[in-house]
Amino acid sequence: MESRPVAEADRVRHPAGPLLIAVRAVGVAALAGMAVAILACVILLPAYAELDDAKYQRDCLAADIADAEKLVRTNERLIEELPNDPVLTFRVARSQFDLLPPNEVVVTDSDTPRPPAPLIDIPATPRPTPPQGTAYQAGKKLDSERLRRGLMLIAASAMLAAMFLFAPRGRERSKA
Repeated sequence: MESRPVAEADRVRHPAGPLLIAVRAVGVAALAGMAVAILACVILLPAYAELDDAKYQRDCLAADIADAEKLVRTNERLIEELPNDPVLTFRVARSQFDLLPPNEVVVTDSDTPRPPAPLIDIPATPRPTPPQGTAYQAGKKLDSERLRRGLMLIAASAMLAAMFLFAPRGRERSKA
């Protein structure tokens, strides 16, 4: 048999109806959307967790700096007032250096050492709460390299399934 050119009338057409187009669109959107969502989570959530950790550390350091600045201001005031206030001078000598005037006697228990009382009591700056939340915890769990590779494989499989399962079929087929 000789092969002859395929005439226009011999071609088989499969018209894509609106229902078939809608099914393909929904299928592609579902699988590709899931793949993109997984990729976004794998990429963005660990960075989000690191950002929350960095903000927490920054806020803790800011609280430490505020405490140190309060201590510096209080010590500067103490240094300025010390030469002018004899009662304050007596208290500093007694608490810091354990010095007493010659006419005073202090009876102490030798079994329990007496720690020096703090001369300056500065209230601590409140510390921030540690990061928490669902996105933070998920980002911390995604630090695992094996989990990230597995999720990337699932996303790639879903994207390939979307491309091959819902790709438009060839429109023209010839009769042999």
